[in-house]
Amino acid sequence: MKTKSKQKIDKAKLHRQVSQKGSKGLGVKSYIEDTSAEIKKVTWPGNDLVIRASFFILVIVISTTLYVTVLDYGFSKLFFDYVEKFKQFIS
Repeated sequence: MKTKSKQKIDKAKLHRQVSQKGSKGLGVKSYIEDTSAEIKKVTWPGNDLVIRASFFILVIVISTTLYVTVLDYGFSKLFFDYVEKFKQFIS
């Protein structure tokens, strides 16, 4: 755990680093400029990879949906059969 004096030193160090940036500050304009520069550095995936990944995700979603549907049906059937037998047992 950091002590208060250590936190003050860290804040002072951060303040020096920010002030050394020169014209770049902490404003909205610099944020947008920095974000734009970072987005230009990104290596975007090709069209083929996006299509294959989307198809894979779609298959996973559909299979998971079917799996949960079958489980839900099975547990519902089990529960309602149990309730029906319990009603007959009480009567």
